[in-house]
Amino acid sequence: MLHATEGLRLATACRNVLVPLDGSREAEAALGIGEWLARWFGAELHLVTADVRALERYWYEPYLKTVTGEALPAVPHCTDDRDVVAAIKAVARRLEPCLVCMATHGRSRSAAVLGSTFAHLAVAGGDPLVAIGPRPSLPAGPDPRRTVVCLDPGPRSELTERLVDRAAMWARALDHRLTLVTVAADGDRVAAEDHVQRLAADPGIDDLDVDGLVLDGPGGPHALLAHNLAERPATFLATATHGRMGAARALLGSETSRIIRHSPIPVLVVPPPPTHHWTTGPQVERS
Repeated sequence: MLHATEGLRLATACRNVLVPLDGSREAEAALGIGEWLARWFGAELHLVTADVRALERYWYEPYLKTVTGEALPAVPHCTDDRDVVAAIKAVARRLEPCLVCMATHGRSRSAAVLGSTFAHLAVAGGDPLVAIGPRPSLPAGPDPRRTVVCLDPGPRSELTERLVDRAAMWARALDHRLTLVTVAADGDRVAAEDHVQRLAADPGIDDLDVDGLVLDGPGGPHALLAHNLAERPATFLATATHGRMGAARALLGSETSRIIRHSPIPVLVVPPPPTHHWTTGPQVERS
């Protein structure tokens, strides 16, 4: 597990927040969370749009300069690279250390699915990203300073360890409590509670205020989580993706995709370490 100093390291290392845009309202859903993260970390806010033709620059360049308003000016990045994923990665690498905050649902002007772009971006690198689903917001409820970690119900794994490590780093940097949540597989609450309590008792996170929670009932993990978050507010939800190749839903994992879509709050998506390298993502067909 990571040590307590990792929270401070994240807080000082996250010097840039990058929000990809395509001119659509769906993509702009990430702006509010991106601005909040930039303010919290004292980071610089950057905006990037890709696959911009020469004639489109007359619209996109002023758009990127004004879309955030005057409250928090952003640095614009505009590229004609048709590979949107490669373009976002290139800008993020130039800005390292950089946190990418991106909307995941809706369709852009060229019918490139935002969720597909996000999924390819998640598996193309090994760094966590912040996913903004259709209706997330930072809660205004009583004391929501909490990060919720959605755990697989199965046995402890390297990916589970990585997820808890990254979520704990996030909680330290944001001064959050940490809640480890899983769903009772086949109704076995005893095994699920034992799984959560073992993780919560790990010495690597004993500097945090940690509690465990087991959910059960109809509707699947995404529905149970959404219902729990409505009753017990939190600021961020953390989940892992296995990073498979294929369609967007398969890339992230079908349940991870559902969690992002139904979550009322932003989702920190933690991919596995990059063991494969995909250099290209979805491209827009020219008419």
